[in-house]
Amino acid sequence: MRFVALLLVIGGCGDTGQRLVDYPAFGQGSREPTMAGEWIVTLDVANVGIGPIYFCATEAASSDLCPTAVNELAAVAAIDALESGPLGRVTGVTGAIRSATYDFAITWFNRQKAPQAAPEAPGGHSAQFEGRATRGARTVRFVADIDVLPPHAGSLAVQGVRVSGLVSARTARLEVTLDPHAFFGAVDFDELALAVEDPVVVRPGSRAYSAIVLRMSTTAAPTFTFSNGQL
Repeated sequence: MRFVALLLVIGGCGDTGQRLVDYPAFGQGSREPTMAGEWIVTLDVANVGIGPIYFCATEAASSDLCPTAVNELAAVAAIDALESGPLGRVTGVTGAIRSATYDFAITWFNRQKAPQAAPEAPGGHSAQFEGRATRGARTVRFVADIDVLPPHAGSLAVQGVRVSGLVSARTARLEVTLDPHAFFGAVDFDELALAVEDPVVVRPGSRAYSAIVLRMSTTAAPTFTFSNGQL
């Protein structure tokens, strides 16, 4: 639906003064540790899949309410979120960007019977993490395979993220900034420290797992910056 809408916008751009654009997108990660309570969290592995991403002219985009999508990153890419790397190319038309809706490498289109990981998804997941949390002389090693799932068929995992940008013919790039350590900022490592396994496996359904999913999709969600024409 969004792809069709975008094609309609592109097809009519000669009448609206909009121009076709095509520019690269890059992911920017971070190695900066974070605090989770009294624990210092340091990641050694942070592979994150992201996409597709749809950028809309409306401020409250959703899977159903994005008839004015002006740009899209149709590809799914996996990056080392401790470093930086290319995500693919954004296509669309010039215009204001006010919101984004996207998946973390797992889609649930109407034609799919269940959520499906893209071939690029790290190990078949939205993200794979390995790291350690330290408090004084105590260290808890952990691993986590995380899936951020769309809530239902035809939807995307993250909807209506506010973005402030203006895509022009001079736009050079899109930067998607991810702080993977921040995904762990609400994890209760006091609870994980009680586990006897080493490393501790963060399993689906656990409070730690839910805390990571929530942070990835809300308070620590990626941010989007266009290199030219920011509002």
